[in-house]
Amino acid sequence: MRKKINHLGSALISFVLLVSTPSSAATLKPPIIEKLSNGLEIAWFEDARFPLIDLGLYIDSGSVDDPKGKSGTAELMSSSLFRGAAGLSMEALARSSERLGASRYSSASDESMAIGFHGLAKNAPELLSLLAKVALQPDFPETEVQEQKARLADRWGHIGDYADTLAGLAFSRRLTAETPYGRGSFTSMAEFQKITRNDVSAFHQKYFRPENAILLISGRTDREKLRKLIDEALGEKAWPGVANETKVKRPNYSEPRLAKLRERILIIHRPQLTQASIRIGFRGPLVTSPDHYPTMVLNALLGEHFHSRLNSLLRDKLGLTYSVGSSFSFERELGVFSIASSTRNQTGAQLITKTLQVLQELKSGAISEAEVETAKEYLVGSFSISSASPASAVSRWLMGRIHGLGPEYLNEYIPRIRAVTHAEVIEAARKHLDPDHAVITAAGDASLLEPDLRALKIAPLRRIGLKDIL
Repeated sequence: MRKKINHLGSALISFVLLVSTPSSAATLKPPIIEKLSNGLEIAWFEDARFPLIDLGLYIDSGSVDDPKGKSGTAELMSSSLFRGAAGLSMEALARSSERLGASRYSSASDESMAIGFHGLAKNAPELLSLLAKVALQPDFPETEVQEQKARLADRWGHIGDYADTLAGLAFSRRLTAETPYGRGSFTSMAEFQKITRNDVSAFHQKYFRPENAILLISGRTDREKLRKLIDEALGEKAWPGVANETKVKRPNYSEPRLAKLRERILIIHRPQLTQASIRIGFRGPLVTSPDHYPTMVLNALLGEHFHSRLNSLLRDKLGLTYSVGSSFSFERELGVFSIASSTRNQTGAQLITKTLQVLQELKSGAISEAEVETAKEYLVGSFSISSASPASAVSRWLMGRIHGLGPEYLNEYIPRIRAVTHAEVIEAARKHLDPDHAVITAAGDASLLEPDLRALKIAPLRRIGLKDIL
């Protein structure tokens, strides 16, 4: 299971998936960087081999910037951008991109938002014009905003039907408590229903600013010609609002319904679910930690590849699950380690017990040199495959830029992974695995999960319902 970089989230996943033409380049090519007089940064990832281009606008703000008491504003704003802009209706915008055979995307995550188009390089001027209209001149028609609001509310209203989503949501709210990420993209239906069309428009004007954005251009380009068009389409006068301080200190937040709970195991009772979805984890090091690459190797041998410790034991030997994986996720101010799996309600306690035992073994130093080498080979090979698209340079450069990791980050992954030693992995396990304080969430039938968990006395537990997390 590949490690996740949550702050990029869907805002970057859209960009990466839409530019997936194979490339034979072994080294990621750094971008050409320019900056307009208004502060907008342009990153050119030129690749003339294929007649394709992606124009993506990255905004360095997200759900953590939602107004107080109105969580969900960033998500609602992002989903409303294509619903009408510059006097064009939603249908007219759709026809304009479809006529060019182009695809489009808009998304929001905790710390970022992205909007863009992917299409033929020859249509770059038209795609840029559409991007400028949608990103900088959205109309946010009242009826369309209300329709999107109803759609998102309906989606959240059905969250109880999905064990995986429930377990993940409860887990996230416990691990992000007392951090700027404690609200997530959606705190409660009561808060979400307070959001108005004016709130959406004000949020857009505040954060869609040139000094808070990066224009990412990937593919075949006529840079000189396109740069002139960018000056016109994204110059100072094109942007809404006025310059403001977008990088204010974000307050910490804890979900009040969960903050009072001290139990380490939370069971979200859903009696209709035959399978229990389980999350186990704790806070981890930041991506800037000197232990970053040893922890990547540690994670790979624990639960990232098919022959990892967890998969070999829980799936192959004990037959407790079809799927189990571990990952690290990174925000600017928070790192989280998590293990995700599912099993029958009746075997939930056994899966949790065995998983904690594996974590204890690794923490004690029971890691072979062969495991470390296998994990390193897997990481090098999988990175080489994932780097076979032009978007790989965009993804990794943006991650390095956001976290201040320096220009060398773009191409240091393989040599840094190869340089990790057996001793460094053992030390990383000792420092960063914390099974004795792991947060555990399980969504399923509590009447089947709870008895064995209480009998095993793994940790104090509490049964909760949907009202405690939604």
